[in-house]
Amino acid sequence: MSSRARSLSFVATVAGLGYFILFASAQIIADWISGSVPFYDYIHIPFIILFGLSIVATWARPKAGYFMGLISGVAGIAVLSPFTFVKGVSSPANFGLFFYVITIFPMMLAAVLYSLMAYLDLRNPNRSISSNRLYLRRLIIILILGFIIGGVTVGSFAAGTENQLLSSLSSRADITIPRGATVQGNTAYSPGNFTVKAGQAVTWVNKDTTVHTVTSSSGLFDSGNLNPGQTWSHDFTQSGVYKYYCTLHAWMKGNVTVTP
Repeated sequence: MSSRARSLSFVATVAGLGYFILFASAQIIADWISGSVPFYDYIHIPFIILFGLSIVATWARPKAGYFMGLISGVAGIAVLSPFTFVKGVSSPANFGLFFYVITIFPMMLAAVLYSLMAYLDLRNPNRSISSNRLYLRRLIIILILGFIIGGVTVGSFAAGTENQLLSSLSSRADITIPRGATVQGNTAYSPGNFTVKAGQAVTWVNKDTTVHTVTSSSGLFDSGNLNPGQTWSHDFTQSGVYKYYCTLHAWMKGNVTVTP
Protein backbone atom coordinates (compact mmCIF):
# COMPACT_ATOMS: atom_id res chain seq x y z
CA MET A 1 0.00 0.00 0.00
CA SER A 2 1.39 3.42 -0.92
CA SER A 3 2.00 6.03 1.78
CA ARG A 4 -0.76 8.27 0.36
CA ALA A 5 -3.33 5.47 0.41
CA ARG A 6 -2.18 4.35 3.84
CA SER A 7 -2.48 7.85 5.26
CA LEU A 8 -5.89 8.48 3.70
CA SER A 9 -7.28 5.13 4.87
CA PHE A 10 -5.98 5.66 8.38
CA VAL A 11 -7.37 9.20 8.66
CA ALA A 12 -10.78 8.22 7.26
CA THR A 13 -11.08 5.16 9.50
CA VAL A 14 -10.01 6.98 12.66
CA ALA A 15 -12.19 9.99 11.86
CA GLY A 16 -15.28 7.86 11.23
CA LEU A 17 -14.92 5.70 14.33
CA GLY A 18 -13.58 8.50 16.51
CA TYR A 19 -16.46 10.82 15.62
CA PHE A 20 -18.90 8.22 16.91
CA ILE A 21 -16.90 7.79 20.13
CA LEU A 22 -16.87 11.54 20.84
CA PHE A 23 -20.51 12.14 19.89
CA ALA A 24 -21.91 9.13 21.75
CA SER A 25 -19.79 9.77 24.85
CA ALA A 26 -20.86 13.42 24.96
CA GLN A 27 -24.52 12.38 24.65
CA ILE A 28 -24.23 9.86 27.48
CA ILE A 29 -22.55 12.42 29.74
CA ALA A 30 -25.18 15.06 28.90
CA ASP A 31 -28.04 12.64 29.61
CA TRP A 32 -26.38 11.52 32.84
CA ILE A 33 -26.01 15.12 34.02
CA SER A 34 -29.67 15.80 33.19
CA GLY A 35 -30.66 12.74 35.22
CA SER A 36 -32.32 10.88 32.34
CA VAL A 37 -30.26 8.18 30.62
CA PRO A 38 -32.42 6.45 27.96
CA PHE A 39 -31.88 2.80 27.11
CA TYR A 40 -30.26 3.49 23.73
CA ASP A 41 -27.39 5.29 25.49
CA TYR A 42 -26.37 1.93 26.93
CA ILE A 43 -26.44 0.38 23.46
CA HIS A 44 -23.72 2.86 22.45
CA ILE A 45 -21.28 1.74 25.15
CA PRO A 46 -20.14 -1.57 23.54
CA PHE A 47 -19.50 0.23 20.26
CA ILE A 48 -17.55 3.01 21.98
CA ILE A 49 -15.26 0.29 23.37
CA LEU A 50 -15.05 -1.66 20.09
CA PHE A 51 -14.33 1.43 18.00
CA GLY A 52 -11.69 2.58 20.47
CA LEU A 53 -9.95 -0.80 20.33
CA SER A 54 -10.15 -0.73 16.53
CA ILE A 55 -8.44 2.67 16.38
CA VAL A 56 -5.62 1.51 18.66
CA ALA A 57 -5.21 -1.72 16.69
CA THR A 58 -5.18 0.17 13.39
CA TRP A 59 -2.19 2.15 14.63
CA ALA A 60 -0.34 -0.80 16.21
CA ARG A 61 -1.30 -3.67 13.89
CA PRO A 62 -2.90 -2.19 10.76
CA LYS A 63 -4.16 -5.39 9.16
CA ALA A 64 -5.95 -6.57 12.32
CA GLY A 65 -7.07 -3.04 13.11
CA TYR A 66 -8.70 -2.42 9.74
CA PHE A 67 -10.45 -5.78 9.97
CA MET A 68 -11.76 -4.85 13.43
CA GLY A 69 -12.87 -1.47 12.10
CA LEU A 70 -14.68 -3.13 9.21
CA ILE A 71 -16.54 -5.67 11.36
CA SER A 72 -17.37 -3.30 14.25
CA GLY A 73 -18.48 -0.56 11.82
CA VAL A 74 -20.85 -2.89 9.98
CA ALA A 75 -22.21 -4.12 13.32
CA GLY A 76 -22.70 -0.55 14.52
CA ILE A 77 -24.67 0.44 11.43
CA ALA A 78 -26.76 -2.74 11.56
CA VAL A 79 -27.60 -2.46 15.27
CA LEU A 80 -28.02 1.30 15.69
CA SER A 81 -29.82 2.26 12.48
CA PRO A 82 -33.14 0.49 13.31
CA PHE A 83 -33.33 2.46 16.57
CA THR A 84 -32.50 5.91 15.28
CA PHE A 85 -32.03 6.35 11.54
CA VAL A 86 -35.63 6.29 10.29
CA LYS A 87 -36.84 8.07 13.39
CA GLY A 88 -34.23 10.83 13.07
CA VAL A 89 -34.63 11.44 9.34
CA SER A 90 -38.43 11.54 9.60
CA SER A 91 -38.42 14.22 12.31
CA PRO A 92 -35.96 17.03 11.48
CA ALA A 93 -37.59 19.27 14.11
CA ASN A 94 -35.85 17.10 16.68
CA PHE A 95 -32.62 18.56 15.34
CA GLY A 96 -30.32 16.89 17.88
CA LEU A 97 -31.42 13.44 16.76
CA PHE A 98 -31.52 14.51 13.11
CA PHE A 99 -27.95 15.83 13.28
CA TYR A 100 -26.89 12.59 14.95
CA VAL A 101 -28.21 10.33 12.20
CA ILE A 102 -27.20 12.60 9.31
CA THR A 103 -23.58 12.67 10.49
CA ILE A 104 -22.93 9.50 12.50
CA PHE A 105 -24.02 6.96 9.90
CA PRO A 106 -22.16 8.49 6.92
CA MET A 107 -19.03 8.74 9.08
CA MET A 108 -19.35 5.10 10.13
CA LEU A 109 -19.94 4.12 6.50
CA ALA A 110 -16.74 5.96 5.53
CA ALA A 111 -14.83 4.06 8.23
CA VAL A 112 -16.23 0.76 6.93
CA LEU A 113 -15.35 1.48 3.29
CA TYR A 114 -11.83 2.68 4.00
CA SER A 115 -11.19 -0.16 6.44
CA LEU A 116 -12.26 -2.62 3.76
CA MET A 117 -10.04 -1.07 1.09
CA ALA A 118 -7.06 -0.87 3.44
CA TYR A 119 -7.52 -4.45 4.62
CA LEU A 120 -7.67 -5.76 1.04
CA ASP A 121 -4.56 -3.78 0.14
CA LEU A 122 -2.68 -5.15 3.14
CA ARG A 123 -3.61 -8.69 2.14
CA ASN A 124 -1.85 -8.03 -1.17
CA PRO A 125 0.99 -5.67 -0.20
CA ASN A 126 2.84 -6.15 -3.49
CA ARG A 127 -0.08 -4.95 -5.59
CA SER A 128 0.36 -1.35 -6.70
CA ILE A 129 -2.47 1.12 -6.29
CA SER A 130 -3.51 2.84 -9.49
CA SER A 131 -4.29 6.53 -9.72
CA ASN A 132 -7.94 5.62 -10.41
CA ARG A 133 -8.20 3.84 -7.07
CA LEU A 134 -6.68 6.84 -5.31
CA TYR A 135 -9.23 9.09 -7.00
CA LEU A 136 -11.99 6.71 -5.87
CA ARG A 137 -10.83 7.01 -2.27
CA ARG A 138 -10.93 10.80 -2.49
CA LEU A 139 -14.30 10.74 -4.27
CA ILE A 140 -15.85 8.71 -1.44
CA ILE A 141 -14.79 11.37 1.08
CA ILE A 142 -16.18 14.16 -1.11
CA LEU A 143 -19.51 12.37 -1.55
CA ILE A 144 -19.89 11.64 2.16
CA LEU A 145 -19.00 15.19 3.20
CA GLY A 146 -21.38 16.53 0.54
CA PHE A 147 -24.16 14.30 1.85
CA ILE A 148 -23.59 15.51 5.42
CA ILE A 149 -23.45 19.20 4.49
CA GLY A 150 -26.47 18.93 2.21
CA GLY A 151 -28.43 16.88 4.72
CA VAL A 152 -27.78 19.29 7.58
CA THR A 153 -28.73 22.27 5.37
CA VAL A 154 -31.97 20.70 4.15
CA GLY A 155 -32.74 19.43 7.65
CA SER A 156 -32.37 22.92 9.10
CA PHE A 157 -35.01 24.30 6.74
CA ALA A 158 -37.28 21.31 7.32
CA ALA A 159 -36.87 21.67 11.10
CA GLY A 160 -37.98 25.29 10.95
CA THR A 161 -41.05 24.37 8.89
CA GLU A 162 -41.99 21.46 11.16
CA ASN A 163 -41.57 23.58 14.29
CA GLN A 164 -43.91 26.22 12.84
CA LEU A 165 -46.49 23.58 11.98
CA LEU A 166 -46.32 22.04 15.46
CA SER A 167 -46.56 25.40 17.23
CA SER A 168 -49.53 26.47 15.12
CA LEU A 169 -51.26 23.10 15.36
CA SER A 170 -54.83 23.55 16.55
CA SER A 171 -56.36 20.39 17.86
CA ARG A 172 -59.30 19.81 20.19
CA ALA A 173 -57.22 17.68 22.52
CA ASP A 174 -57.68 17.37 26.26
CA ILE A 175 -54.07 16.55 27.05
CA THR A 176 -51.00 17.84 25.22
CA ILE A 177 -47.53 16.35 25.02
CA PRO A 178 -45.56 19.63 24.89
CA ARG A 179 -42.27 20.47 23.24
CA GLY A 180 -39.31 19.23 25.29
CA ALA A 181 -41.28 16.51 27.08
CA THR A 182 -38.36 14.11 26.67
CA VAL A 183 -36.23 16.10 29.12
CA GLN A 184 -36.66 14.81 32.65
CA GLY A 185 -38.06 17.57 34.85
CA ASN A 186 -40.01 19.19 32.03
CA THR A 187 -43.77 18.88 31.72
CA ALA A 188 -44.54 15.48 30.23
CA TYR A 189 -48.31 15.69 29.75
CA SER A 190 -50.31 18.89 30.11
CA PRO A 191 -52.32 18.75 32.27
CA GLY A 192 -50.59 15.97 34.18
CA ASN A 193 -53.79 15.17 36.06
CA PHE A 194 -56.96 15.34 33.98
CA THR A 195 -60.52 14.73 35.25
CA VAL A 196 -63.34 13.45 33.08
CA LYS A 197 -66.76 11.89 33.62
CA ALA A 198 -67.34 8.21 32.99
CA GLY A 199 -68.47 7.50 29.44
CA GLN A 200 -66.43 10.32 27.90
CA ALA A 201 -63.35 10.11 25.72
CA VAL A 202 -59.98 11.72 26.41
CA THR A 203 -57.83 12.90 23.51
CA TRP A 204 -54.07 13.36 23.53
CA VAL A 205 -52.03 15.32 20.98
CA ASN A 206 -48.27 15.11 20.50
CA LYS A 207 -46.82 18.59 19.98
CA ASP A 208 -43.28 17.48 20.71
CA THR A 209 -40.70 16.92 17.99
CA THR A 210 -40.26 13.22 18.72
CA VAL A 211 -42.39 10.10 19.04
CA HIS A 212 -44.21 9.34 22.31
CA THR A 213 -46.81 6.90 23.60
CA VAL A 214 -49.76 7.03 25.97
CA THR A 215 -49.66 3.67 27.72
CA SER A 216 -51.73 2.55 30.70
CA SER A 217 -49.66 1.38 33.67
CA SER A 218 -52.18 -1.44 34.14
CA GLY A 219 -52.28 -2.44 30.47
CA LEU A 220 -55.78 -1.07 29.89
CA PHE A 221 -54.88 1.08 26.86
CA ASP A 222 -51.94 1.86 24.62
CA SER A 223 -51.76 4.48 21.91
CA GLY A 224 -48.78 2.95 20.15
CA ASN A 225 -46.28 5.39 18.68
CA LEU A 226 -47.67 8.93 18.37
CA ASN A 227 -45.72 10.89 15.77
CA PRO A 228 -45.38 14.69 16.07
CA GLY A 229 -48.75 16.30 15.42
CA GLN A 230 -50.70 13.06 15.82
CA THR A 231 -53.71 12.64 18.14
CA TRP A 232 -55.17 9.62 19.91
CA SER A 233 -58.32 9.06 21.99
CA HIS A 234 -59.57 6.54 24.52
CA ASP A 235 -63.06 6.09 26.01
CA PHE A 236 -63.21 5.77 29.80
CA THR A 237 -66.33 3.88 30.82
CA GLN A 238 -65.66 3.25 34.52
CA SER A 239 -64.73 5.61 37.32
CA GLY A 240 -61.28 5.42 38.89
CA VAL A 241 -57.76 6.81 38.61
CA TYR A 242 -55.86 5.65 35.53
CA LYS A 243 -52.10 6.09 35.50
CA TYR A 244 -50.21 6.13 32.23
CA TYR A 245 -46.72 6.79 30.91
CA CYS A 246 -44.59 6.88 27.76
CA THR A 247 -42.92 3.57 26.98
CA LEU A 248 -40.14 5.38 25.10
CA HIS A 249 -39.44 7.80 27.96
CA ALA A 250 -40.47 6.05 31.18
CA TRP A 251 -40.14 9.19 33.33
CA MET A 252 -43.06 10.77 31.45
CA LYS A 253 -46.18 10.04 33.52
CA GLY A 254 -49.72 11.30 33.88
CA ASN A 255 -53.10 10.48 35.43
CA VAL A 256 -56.68 10.49 34.23
CA THR A 257 -59.31 10.65 37.00
CA VAL A 258 -62.72 9.37 35.91
CA THR A 259 -65.66 10.42 38.07
CA PRO A 260 -69.16 8.81 38.11
